[in-house]
Amino acid sequence: MSDIPMNFDALLAAGNDKQAFVMRGGAFQSLHFDLTAVQSKMAIDDPYRLVLGYTKTMLAFRFFVASPKRIAMIGLGGGSLAKYCHRAFPLATIEVCEIDPTVIALRDDFLVPQESPRFTVRCSNGAYYMRNCAKQVELLLVDGFDLKGLPAALCSQSFYDDCAAALAPEGIAVFNLLALDAGNPTHVYRMSRAFGNNVIVIKAEDGLNYIAFASRNAALLGTADTRLLQHAEALEQESGYGFLSYARRLIASRRSYVNAEEIFAANEINARVVKRR
Repeated sequence: MSDIPMNFDALLAAGNDKQAFVMRGGAFQSLHFDLTAVQSKMAIDDPYRLVLGYTKTMLAFRFFVASPKRIAMIGLGGGSLAKYCHRAFPLATIEVCEIDPTVIALRDDFLVPQESPRFTVRCSNGAYYMRNCAKQVELLLVDGFDLKGLPAALCSQSFYDDCAAALAPEGIAVFNLLALDAGNPTHVYRMSRAFGNNVIVIKAEDGLNYIAFASRNAALLGTADTRLLQHAEALEQESGYGFLSYARRLIASRRSYVNAEEIFAANEINARVVKRR
């Protein structure tokens, strides 16, 4: 690997201290908390292009909210989705909540937009932000992880309830889940309770994540398949991202949809996974 911004001993120390750091090599640079897991990745020659598969799959929100005016994000990382939304929705106000100041300190390395009346990064707890600050959000993107995975504060029933309460009636929330997280059945069950069962889960294109879409209205389940596919074709031609694949996965998931209350046991610990493929 070339162009590493510090020597290897320093990289190890940074990882052991759980401080965010940047690694550069070849055509990409990435954000890390340790030397194994990639938190965010950016193409140096095309820094506004989404690279990781799960971030691309999260774009399926565009089927249900075309031009959000109020966007909230939990988790900044390398700012991939923040940069995408800042460019794609020039009339939107965007607030990003990031708990780790060492991540925020690296924002310039990833060309995260500067503070402005329409773009703000808050150094705060995501659960606190959802309960006290987020209101009438039309697009909510939740992608907050630490070294141990999804923090308990970002997958509790009260957190998902607050997400639903903060969402505008026409809005949509998108949650990134690790595919190997044993807690996924409980997470999805709690989302379903919070959002009145308007939740659909699909596998991300990299296979390492699941993406859950939730809303307070019937658009997720009620939008016609033909309309989804037509919209997907137009978005794919415009952007180059795999929107047709996202649409097909959403349609397949809806066809196998079962009310979460009928699938999950009352005891959340023993809840089984709903397989939606």
